[in-house]
Amino acid sequence: MSIVRPTIAAAALLACPGPWLLEASLAQTVAQGFSRCADGTGGCGDLGGIALDAGGVRLHGLAVQRRGLEVRARHAEVRPAWDGLDVHLEGLEIARASNTAPPTTPSPEPNPKARSPLVDTHGLTVRVHATGTTVLREAGLTVLLDEPSLSVGPDGVPHASAGLSVQHPRGSLHSGGRLRAVARGTLQTWAVTGTVHVADGPPLRLRGQLDPDRVRAELEHEGGGWIHLALWPQARSAQIEADRFALHGLGRLGRQTHDGVVIDASSATVGGRLELEPSVGGGVSLHASGVQLEGVRVEHAKLSSSPVSLGRTRVDGNATAQGLERFDADLTLGHETLALSVTASRRAQRAALRVELPDGPCQRVFDGLPDGFADAMRGTQVDGTLGGHIEVTVDFDQAKARAAQLAADPLAEPPDPGTLDVDFPFREQCRVVADPAALDVAALTKPYRHRFVDAHGVPRSILVADGAPHTVELEDVPLVAGAFVTLEDARYFKHDGLDLEQVANALWHNLAAGEVQRGASTITQQAARNLFLGLDRTAARKLQEAFVATRIESSVSKRRLLEVYLNIIELAPGVHGVEDAAWFYFGRSAADLTPLQATHLAMMAPAPRTYSERFVSGKVDPKWRADLDAQVRRLARHKVIDRPAMIRALRGELDLVDRRPSGAQPG
Repeated sequence: MSIVRPTIAAAALLACPGPWLLEASLAQTVAQGFSRCADGTGGCGDLGGIALDAGGVRLHGLAVQRRGLEVRARHAEVRPAWDGLDVHLEGLEIARASNTAPPTTPSPEPNPKARSPLVDTHGLTVRVHATGTTVLREAGLTVLLDEPSLSVGPDGVPHASAGLSVQHPRGSLHSGGRLRAVARGTLQTWAVTGTVHVADGPPLRLRGQLDPDRVRAELEHEGGGWIHLALWPQARSAQIEADRFALHGLGRLGRQTHDGVVIDASSATVGGRLELEPSVGGGVSLHASGVQLEGVRVEHAKLSSSPVSLGRTRVDGNATAQGLERFDADLTLGHETLALSVTASRRAQRAALRVELPDGPCQRVFDGLPDGFADAMRGTQVDGTLGGHIEVTVDFDQAKARAAQLAADPLAEPPDPGTLDVDFPFREQCRVVADPAALDVAALTKPYRHRFVDAHGVPRSILVADGAPHTVELEDVPLVAGAFVTLEDARYFKHDGLDLEQVANALWHNLAAGEVQRGASTITQQAARNLFLGLDRTAARKLQEAFVATRIESSVSKRRLLEVYLNIIELAPGVHGVEDAAWFYFGRSAADLTPLQATHLAMMAPAPRTYSERFVSGKVDPKWRADLDAQVRRLARHKVIDRPAMIRALRGELDLVDRRPSGAQPG
């Protein structure tokens, strides 16, 4: 029920003699008017008290409930004006009513020619003004209305204005000045205009409309870009359409951090169309059409050691999700010259992913890589045509069963819990015309000087050449070479730099563990990392490592590469190469190591800086000795040593050097 009629009637009574005699009667009349809608389907209200004098009508404890909202005012004062009425409200509060039925769909509007005024003021002008700030809290949002006002002239069309601030834990929005709204054809449809700031960003021009079942808004920045938003709250649907909209207009929202991932879109622009709607089963469906982002920067410790800058990035396709247990997607993802087709699905215990590269020039793969993600590959020039795919399927229950079986019996051969299909014939279909300037793999075929900074921050170099100090030739250390190949890369002489069989084994193991515990780097990949890339553990480094490994394999023989690897590998802090490591741990040359000692040296390779401190006393713990014996047996199975040598090693002592300071050693 509207309170306009009671207030007009109350103001008219001011002209009558003895208004104080009418206070009780007027209060009763207003209360009766409120009580007519107490069933909750329309509006209802309450009134704490009323006072009437020559200055106007003062209402105390006023409460009105209408269309699902409860509006309360501590004081309401109605004053006569020369052209109508002025209403002043103090202590205005607005909240979602808890005892009303859901709002019904409004009935169709009558013929415009026969339409009566939206608000019948009987030819008067009614102005309503609330002092201070009005607060509305709902669905995690806090809405602050600063000095809200409403006016209805003789034409019956309401006009409203207020300063606006919307607060949310992830961001905020506030108006630059006052937003203005006018009712359009019905009290349930309002057009809104003004200037807003999102998360303290620059000013954006706002044009919007509030309908009974839809909210529309258009934000435009001074550069001309715009974004249109349309929301259907009851249908839980939304549409977003943009054209060259600069995301710096979103202020602090342009830079987000989630689980260590930093996404900086403060210098980016967005365009295209995105639609969200409910899907069958209570999930949400997304459709992207021509969505394009440009200028986004992404940072994460496992992605790249430097920020990744995305150029023109495109997304098209559909995705549907129902919680974390059900997901389907069919997308086309593009970056600059590179485009990939991605299909993915997830059910409770099964998942599948296929990434396909359509046939096209090999060069587009390199030109489409973002800055900061594959800098070691930038500048590569290639000829040829390349297409391919990677497809993975996995059963998580089978992965867990496989892990349990291997834990009970390390020599077991359980079935794979899924499939891994990789068809990416880069070496067969692409010819490298020019390597990047920093990638001189041909230099490895000649006497090679490796320059690096060691664990102590000291710049150093190692010359790998016949007769060079601190280095060994491969034929002089067959036992050490065999130990490293057996433990680090048993298929070294069979693969072309990448061992997909080990990649699959590591994938199944890590899926069962729920984290990355096992890698699948070949000796070629380790050499690529040590020689050209650095030691960071990121997705970017793994991609570059795979590429550099293929380039090394195409230019350097297996034996020469193994010789270089053994002479540069770090095996203790500041200790590089098997010759210096042999003297460091055993006080003898690498050529003189026993099978047990050569195996120990190879076991140091995965974590030399950690392991070296573990054995500073010259003693090994029972667990390490058990692992050491198991690896000695592997050497025998791979024909690196014969059975008598294995037995002697299992019965022998390791004879590590005690590296403790003399004062710390027992007397």
